Amino acid sequence: MPLLKTTEELQKVASVENNLDPETFAPYVQLAEDQYLSDVLGATFMASLQTQYDANTLDADNTKLLPYIHRVIGPLAVYHMTPNLLRIGNNGVQAVTSTDFVPATSTEIYYMRKEQREMGMNALDSLYAYLEANKTTYTVWAADPVYTQFKAYFISSATQFQEYVDISRSRVIYGKLVPMMANMEIRYISATITEALFNDLKTKWANDTLSAQEKYLVCGVPAQPGGGYLCRAIALYTYQMAIKDRNLVEEIMVINNTRSENFKKNKEDFGDFSTITSDYWDLAEGAVNDAVRYLNDNASSTVFPLWFNSIKYINPLLPRTTTEYNNGSSTGSFFA
Repeated sequence: MPLLKTTEELQKVASVENNLDPETFAPYVQLAEDQYLSDVLGATFMASLQTQYDANTLDADNTKLLPYIHRVIGPLAVYHMTPNLLRIGNNGVQAVTSTDFVPATSTEIYYMRKEQREMGMNALDSLYAYLEANKTTYTVWAADPVYTQFKAYFISSATQFQEYVDISRSRVIYGKLVPMMANMEIRYISATITEALFNDLKTKWANDTLSAQEKYLVCGVPAQPGGGYLCRAIALYTYQMAIKDRNLVEEIMVINNTRSENFKKNKEDFGDFSTITSDYWDLAEGAVNDAVRYLNDNASSTVFPLWFNSIKYINPLLPRTTTEYNNGSSTGSFFA
């Protein structure tokens, strides 16, 4: 049985009628679990959770986790159950007037379904964040390969990406950017800071063992202004590359209805978006230059030793020269 089995549970996270039978929505809850949840929780932890849920023996920790799960699979089940909806019951899709139920229009159904998908996808970030913050409690999850995959990139959520580029905190947009982001990490970040240092930082990032200086370089420190040079560069490089793809940028922009008209206007004004991409590129290059400057100013035999011992390191106490840091992949130069 799926991890959401009663109409009352579904009503807490989606607008559905009392007469909607569990037999009607159960297949779609299962579909949502298979498509979205299994990759988050992992097979082992999900099986354990399912056993407790089916037997009504959820422990205190899993009881706290269940609402996060329902906020994912409930709306996504509704999204798959019908082509957009306002309210759904055994009598079909309906809209509410002042006193009566009337059939929903195609436009109403479209926007309701779209909202359900956004709610479910955005809830994935909340689920990730909760599990990450409590990984010492959910040890089975933390030991699963799904956790390693979650930490596969320095920017691991839509919320984190939002700190550098506005994507409306959309998990949908973030998901479309991930394949491109992987390439940006390798092409620009690894090539700039050396593969050895990049791999070392990535391993420590996944294991939450970054030093204070390393964390400041990679993702920033909340208590200190600035920093986060690598994540900032990755987000900006990724976004500028994404908006070069006309099909992808249109899909990204229209996910957020408030941006649809702006997109249409920009499409007419900028043609191939060359002006916009140039701005994002310049910002990304600036972030990379800041990262290199930070490395040079702080490197030693004990702090960033891989950089300190690389041929790219420039002693800040020595006279500085113009140095190319992107291995020919960019025309941008860092003035050391």
